[in-house]
Amino acid sequence: MAYGNTDKTGVGTPYWLTVTSDGYLIIAGGAAEDAAVAGQPVLIGGRYDATARDLDDGDVGAVALDADGRVLTTAGWAPSLQADEDANDSDKKFTVPAATEWEILSVWVELTTTADAGNRNMAIEIQDTADDVILQVRAGIVQAASLTRYYLFAPGANELEAFRDTDYLSTAIPAGLVLGAGFDIRVWDSKAIQAAADDMIVQMLVKARTV
Repeated sequence: MAYGNTDKTGVGTPYWLTVTSDGYLIIAGGAAEDAAVAGQPVLIGGRYDATARDLDDGDVGAVALDADGRVLTTAGWAPSLQADEDANDSDKKFTVPAATEWEILSVWVELTTTADAGNRNMAIEIQDTADDVILQVRAGIVQAASLTRYYLFAPGANELEAFRDTDYLSTAIPAGLVLGAGFDIRVWDSKAIQAAADDMIVQMLVKARTV
């Protein structure tokens, strides 16, 4: 029968090693999850959590798994559609959720203007968490009253300065726009002709990941 000692020199208090009824060695120690790093117990494998863990600085954590046992990584980008189809609003804002990052892939806008006179100018605006503007891209031509027009804002899109086939316009935005939690994407008529009367539909495709 072997036993352990509290001192590596062998002069400390000896303790018997304990085993289960099947002869398996029992190993115990400090917490190894959401706690300061410890040498024991040794965690092998990963863990699934229904909600994301919130570890503190210096804490050790188990490898995160999804419900199917697949390892989760911060590079887990997935496509996500952000849409707003409410009428009577040509000024809309999308906010990146907490613990999330978005990369903008494309913004599709359908704008139907009322009979109220005035040239509308569609724009995409990026705002930081303090609502400061850090980027704005405007369409290359305005839209008059009583019209329906279709806009595409996307990296690599053609920079059109006239409506193609009478009603379609594309405008390039910078590639690789990765926005952190709390950032806003504002889609709006920068002239604010009839912000509460013009009808605007927005379909925005982003890559999203949890951080």
